[in-house]
Amino acid sequence: MTVNRIGMVTHGRFPNDARIENEASSLIKAGYSVYIYANREVTKRPVDSFKGAKVRYFSLQYSPIFLLFTLPRLLRQRFRDDKISIVHAQDTPLVLPTIIAATSLQIPVIYDIHEIWHRMVTDDVLTPIIERALLMLWCRISEYIGSKVADAIIVTSEEMAAYITETYSIPPEKIEVVKNVCELPDKNKIPRIELPKNIFKLCYVGNLNSGHLMLDKLIVSAVYLQNLLNFRFYIIGDGKLRSELEALAKKLSVENFIEFTGLISREKAYSYISACDVCLVPYRRNFNVDIGTPHKLFEYSAFGKAIISTPVLSYVRMFRDALYYWEPATAKRLAEIIYDLSQNDALRQKLGRACKTLVEKKYNWHVEERKLIEVYQRIVHFKNR
Repeated sequence: MTVNRIGMVTHGRFPNDARIENEASSLIKAGYSVYIYANREVTKRPVDSFKGAKVRYFSLQYSPIFLLFTLPRLLRQRFRDDKISIVHAQDTPLVLPTIIAATSLQIPVIYDIHEIWHRMVTDDVLTPIIERALLMLWCRISEYIGSKVADAIIVTSEEMAAYITETYSIPPEKIEVVKNVCELPDKNKIPRIELPKNIFKLCYVGNLNSGHLMLDKLIVSAVYLQNLLNFRFYIIGDGKLRSELEALAKKLSVENFIEFTGLISREKAYSYISACDVCLVPYRRNFNVDIGTPHKLFEYSAFGKAIISTPVLSYVRMFRDALYYWEPATAKRLAEIIYDLSQNDALRQKLGRACKTLVEKKYNWHVEERKLIEVYQRIVHFKNR
């Protein structure tokens, strides 16, 4: 068969992006060639290729002239030079310039929706009001046009599929749910990390840029725990919230119980997950959180860890009683849950086994990649008719 060349466009960095890496690897394994066009401005270590995918960069500017004219021309030239036959727009911010470029070359477009961006921006108190309003408008328009024009839509949850179908009157058969799950890690390849023994260890893994995070309550919970338990929180990642969280820990005199690792490799993050007793998904519930499925939830589960999470709708539907739900979402209640788990090894083991079983049987990339390949097979079949 003719090898189809896939062009993936992302507003984010590459590497690392777990979802793009999984999708690219699966497509390459299925016989496609993959080219990734990523944002140089946020990529710390640019590469020419990554695990078989070719990588190209552009410097993203958030201005109307750049997004509507400059970037489409740049992408059009790249698509033509690389002989791209199917374009895969990774998320909402750049779906519109991607569609403009692809349509001019009569190339089909797959729109991969990771989050409902205009709702996420609305709720993000960390972004200045004017910038938030402009970005919200751009993402709303982009989501509408992307949903209507794209040849196929990929979403991360059943809740998100229902939202797109109902909001934009999109036929359900145009949408495929490809969950944001992980590959099952090879524990033999994960480097060991020496953490203090005889203490109860908990971790959060992820960026520190979201106003939806309740890591401040995690830090306050240390005040309640400090006279009850020998423990340590590991906050793994970096972002705008870090300095504020560090200042809060110091103000409350609990900084000795909390370690901020900064940005580290995924392999090293796995080492922390493996070494900890409990993992945390501390999101403040809102529309976007309720219909999302963060990658970390499945990564924690793959290691058989007990997970404390707010009762997000999609998590409850998928994991039911395999998670320990943090409700009400107060610092005192979180401290009570942590203490309960520290004293109940059998419960921790039970929750960890339940999560691991779900990931091994249902929520892993081996299952989800088949759905991704089917989307591409339908596009290729339609093109070749």
